[in-house]
Amino acid sequence: MTTFGSQETERYTMGDRKFTRLPHDVRYKQILDKAVELVIADGLANLTRDGLAEFAGISQGQIGYYFEDMDGLREAIVLRAIENQNIEVLAEAMRYKHPAIYNLSEKLRKAAIKILIG
Repeated sequence: MTTFGSQETERYTMGDRKFTRLPHDVRYKQILDKAVELVIADGLANLTRDGLAEFAGISQGQIGYYFEDMDGLREAIVLRAIENQNIEVLAEAMRYKHPAIYNLSEKLRKAAIKILIG
């Protein structure tokens, strides 16, 4: 066992390849962070499992392990954007007509609209 930040990790090998198994919450956050980056670059509507896997350097199976489906991943992205007040992602959520945008505060809604019409 080694540590990643304050979390313990497990290292193992499979043939010639070496792997590090990160704690569930750490890997979840890493995938979500990469998904947010990709949404900012390409848009929420263009987010795909294979595109994210390639962008993040992980397998599609890892995405499926942490997120039941792409709708669940999009939901997590939008909820994170609301929590962090990430206006760029919220504007994308508006463009995509994601249901979570209907619960935005007036301040966040106006800021996101400003980006859309910008």
